[in-house]
Amino acid sequence: ELEHQIKFLMGKQKEMKSHVKEEYKKLQLRLEKELMDAQNDGNEGLTKLLEHANDVSLKQQKLADDEIDKDMLLLKEQIEHLANLRYEKDYWKELELKGVLGQNEQPTYDDFVVDCEKNFELAKEHFDKKMRHIFKGLDNEDHNLIVDYLDQLSTLCKEGELPIEPREPQKDGEEFGLRSCEYGTFIALEERGTFAQTEDFDENNCYFTIEVIQPDESKYTNPLLALSEERVALKTAHGKYISATEQGQLQEKDSIGDEETWVLLYNDDDDVDKFAFKSCFQRYISVNNKGKVFQASQIKKNEWFWKTYPDMLEAIAKEIAEKRAEEERLRKLKEE
Repeated sequence: ELEHQIKFLMGKQKEMKSHVKEEYKKLQLRLEKELMDAQNDGNEGLTKLLEHANDVSLKQQKLADDEIDKDMLLLKEQIEHLANLRYEKDYWKELELKGVLGQNEQPTYDDFVVDCEKNFELAKEHFDKKMRHIFKGLDNEDHNLIVDYLDQLSTLCKEGELPIEPREPQKDGEEFGLRSCEYGTFIALEERGTFAQTEDFDENNCYFTIEVIQPDESKYTNPLLALSEERVALKTAHGKYISATEQGQLQEKDSIGDEETWVLLYNDDDDVDKFAFKSCFQRYISVNNKGKVFQASQIKKNEWFWKTYPDMLEAIAKEIAEKRAEEERLRKLKEE
């Protein structure tokens, strides 16, 4: 049964590879036509832009093909590995010992198939939407925008990361704390509706609830921005929302408007998702070494946060206790 599951997944990978190839072929034909028109018009600047766009699209197609081929080779190896084991349960046990699965966590066939179909549908939907916006940009003759967007996608095509792979969208109503990646402190809500940092997580003041805001594409002069931006609001324990002020401060407001809407940014350089929040004033939620929470004009180390969930609190408390013990030990050594 497991072998059928893996072969099903390989079939889906082949479908995606064929679909990506066909869509990139359409894009390259369109770019070649635009390039020919630009050359006939003697527009050297536009010719260079379109040549670059075509080169980047070819590079992206190759990256996508290579990554899908890698995944299919890995799946083929899993089938061969499974054939060498006497029982299927030994395969799941091996994954459990390697830490890939939790204890006694053996997916059912139906769950596996549903998850696969959902993931591939999401990837295809994301890819198709991206292509629609690129063609819309070409229709509007916004060639600089298309090149910028293709360049951004190319930059994101790191080794082992598919350019067509979507991030899992934020879950509406999800509750979490925000922990500074730089200081290890939490953003906490104060009684007067302002915000500060705390080392000790307080469930009454440190949890925030995310509300996903769907973009109104008609309000965007840049259609690709509506696709790429993920906008959220952060509800506090008071039932109000974190709001940005033009002066760079943070406060609470009763309802969601522009000042309460944040563009969510990602950074997963360490294989752990870090998040930043950009306000309508083009500033970022930030912390400093004096315990303050405010908006910064640039995004650096102090503007990145980890989401903190209830099952993480025990490990974080232990980490903080060890840090304090070490600080106390060093203080005593210094006194001696």
